[in-house]
Amino acid sequence: MLPVLFTAMAAYVAWVTINGFRSGAMEPITKGLNLSAERKAQPVWFWTAAIWNVLLVRLCLWGAVGSAANR
Repeated sequence: MLPVLFTAMAAYVAWVTINGFRSGAMEPITKGLNLSAERKAQPVWFWTAAIWNVLLVRLCLWGAVGSAANR
């Protein structure tokens, strides 16, 4: 059950990140904050949010593989 949850979280964050690149407005996945940054207006915050989301995807995938390996 836990690997499925981690994989679903990774898929959602990856989907949000891809949509952010397509639209030019990135939203970091954080609890309690609803911030978004446009690539042209706020490039530093846009790329910071993109890097955060990519790291979160990697962490979720790592958790999915790790929890599946411990079964």
